Amino acid sequence: MTKAYALAMIAIMAATATAQPLIEPKDGKVTYVMTISPTAAPKPASKYYLLPEYSESIEGNRVQMFLRCFMEQDHFFSREQSERRDKLNLLAISELPKGTQQEGEGGRLVSRDMYDAARMRRTDWQLDYFLRRDNMGTLLPDVQKFRQLAEVLKTRVRGEIAIANFTAAVHTLKTLFSLAQTMESHPTLIGSLVGLAIESIACDAVQELIAQPGCPNLFWSLTDLPSPLITQRLARQGERLMISHQFEELLTAKAPLPEKNVRQAIDEIDQFCQMTNKDAGILGKASVKYAIWTTMEPRLEKARGRLVAYGMNSGVVKAMSNIQVVVTDDLVQYENYRDETLKWFNLPAAQALQGVAKVEAELEKNKKDFVLAPIIFLSSLKILQARSRLEQRVAYLRVLEAIRLHAHENMGNLPQSLNAILLPIPSDPITGKPFSYTVKADTATLTGGNPSLGTPTTNRSYEIQIRK
Repeated sequence: MTKAYALAMIAIMAATATAQPLIEPKDGKVTYVMTISPTAAPKPASKYYLLPEYSESIEGNRVQMFLRCFMEQDHFFSREQSERRDKLNLLAISELPKGTQQEGEGGRLVSRDMYDAARMRRTDWQLDYFLRRDNMGTLLPDVQKFRQLAEVLKTRVRGEIAIANFTAAVHTLKTLFSLAQTMESHPTLIGSLVGLAIESIACDAVQELIAQPGCPNLFWSLTDLPSPLITQRLARQGERLMISHQFEELLTAKAPLPEKNVRQAIDEIDQFCQMTNKDAGILGKASVKYAIWTTMEPRLEKARGRLVAYGMNSGVVKAMSNIQVVVTDDLVQYENYRDETLKWFNLPAAQALQGVAKVEAELEKNKKDFVLAPIIFLSSLKILQARSRLEQRVAYLRVLEAIRLHAHENMGNLPQSLNAILLPIPSDPITGKPFSYTVKADTATLTGGNPSLGTPTTNRSYEIQIRK
C-alpha cells in the first residue's frame, strides 16, 4: 500500500474528529434554535423536489462535465477566491452581503456548467484501469475538485436564501444534491465519504432555508430523497478489488513464493502502517510484528489452519515459509474483518451501528494479533457513522417540516406530540425508535440518539418555536 492512499485513509479517520460545528457543544450536545413559519405543502408536490427530474435530464457524463468547470476558470478557483468563499460561508444568512450569489462572470459560467452536469444521465469515473494498475496507490485528484465545487454551490445557495429567492435556492440545491449523488458511483470508500460530506453541506443549506419566512414547505421534497442517500455498494466492491488485486500473489499462491516477493509486500504494508500511526515506534512496524510471529509455533499452526479454511491447498500451506504464512494470514484476517464490518452497511443505521459495534468489541479484544484489520476497521467505522449522521439529519429536517405543516393546519400551534402530526413521521435512524419530542410553553425540544458515542459535536438537539 502506498503513501497516496495511506494519506487519504488518514483524512477519513480524522475528518469527523477535527471538524468543528458553528455552534459549540453545551452539556454534551449541540443545540440548534429554530424559529419556523407555518407553511402548507406545495402543489404539485414535486414543485420543489431536491434532485433533478427525468424531464430535466440531458445526455452526457456528469463527472467530465463537473470537472470541465475548472477549465479556463483558474482565477475563480484560486486560493484567494476560495478563502473569500470560506469567509462568506462562515457568516450567518442575515450577515451575507448583497450579490453573494452572483460571484461575477466566472461564477456564472461555472454555475451554468455545474447545473448542466447535475442533470446529465451518465456517471463514469473511468477508474477501473487505475484501481487495477495502481491498487492502493491510486491517486484521486478529482475527488478534491468535487469538494471545491460543493463549496462554490454552498456560497451560491446561501446567497439566494439571503435574498429570499427560494425558487433559485432549490434549483441550486438540486445541483448540490446531484453533485453528491455523483460520488455514489465512485468505487472507493474515500469517494463515498466525500459524497456524504457534500450531502451534509446540502442539509446545512436546507436547514438554513426552512428557517426563513416565506420558505416553501419541503416535507415531501425531503421524503422523495433516496434512503440511504448514498448506498456505498460500489465503494465496498472497489475496496475489495484493490486489496485482493494488490496482494493477489499472496492470497492465491499455488506454491511457496520467493522471499523477495514476500518482503516487497511487507514493505508496502509497513509504509501504510507508518503513515497511519507515526507514533507507534519500532514495535508498531508491521515487519517487526511479522518477524516476532514467525517464532511463535502455536500462532503459526493456527495461521496455517486459517489459510486452509480460506481455500488454500494444505500441501502448499505446509511448504510455505513462516514469514509467508504470517503475512498471508494477516491479509486473510483483514479480508474477514473487512467483510464482517461492511456487510452491516446494507442495513438501516440503527442495526448497522449495533452490528459493527460487536465487530469492534471482538477486534479490540484481539487487536494485538493483527496488523491491518484494526487500521482498516477504524476508517470503515468512521464512514458508517458519517452515513448514519446524514440519515439522521434528513430525518430531523423532515420532522421540522412536518411541524410546519401541522402548525399551518392548526392555527399556528406546535403539535403537543409527534403522534398528533397526521403525516409519516420518520423514526430516529440512530436508535430505530421515535425521536424524543417535548413541549414546554411555546418551545418544543426535538432530540435523537448520538451517531458517534462520546462525541458531543454529533449529538444534535433542536429547540423549536413557531414564528407569529
